[in-house]
Amino acid sequence: MSLGRFCVAATLSSLVNCADQAPPLEPNWQADVMPILAANCVGCHGAEASGGAPPTLRLDSIDPVPVETGGKLAGAGSAATQIFKRVTGKGLLRNEISMPPRGSLSEYDLAVLRNWAALADGTGTAPRGAARDGNHPPTVTITETARSSAGVELRIELADPDGDPVLATLIGPRFDGTKVVTGPIVCLTNAQPTWVWPAKGVPAGTYQISVQLDDGAEQSQPQPAIMLTLAP
Repeated sequence: MSLGRFCVAATLSSLVNCADQAPPLEPNWQADVMPILAANCVGCHGAEASGGAPPTLRLDSIDPVPVETGGKLAGAGSAATQIFKRVTGKGLLRNEISMPPRGSLSEYDLAVLRNWAALADGTGTAPRGAARDGNHPPTVTITETARSSAGVELRIELADPDGDPVLATLIGPRFDGTKVVTGPIVCLTNAQPTWVWPAKGVPAGTYQISVQLDDGAEQSQPQPAIMLTLAP
């Protein structure tokens, strides 16, 4: 399912929930919070920040997100209190604006985000919670499609039986400017079907690229995805 279709489904689901039941007192990320953010926030606060959104925060992931430079972007979990503050528009500083910039959330959605923020621990991080009942894990296929001076182009095909948006964290070697290190390289979404592994600086040899998948229920253990050989 594309992000657009997921957002429409998520919005309709929220309307149904609003009419039929009280918001959960202990919302979980996958079933309760993620659909609200996908429908209202991820368009700007996703893999590609837009509309003035800060590039240091991603709301399509509950956990911190690795970037190619070796650092990490903050995830939604650590921003739960700030998210609720922005969507209510209360207590904002002079340089802060309410979100989303156009429109507003339903009372049900606001209550879900309020209750989720209230679960934040001592570090200010809200929990993932349990997976949705009957959740099915996502799958991924990675193939090499081209090589250039920029690196090795990979095609990433993500699939989820439940139609959840999926994040794929690729793990492998990269050159950090002084040495080759192995670890998380980049976090990709369903909307990013190709990615170029920046192999410059990585010596000749055969390397394994592994992947961790996250459909909101949990982040999987790293699994081997593809072996790549760099010629001398």
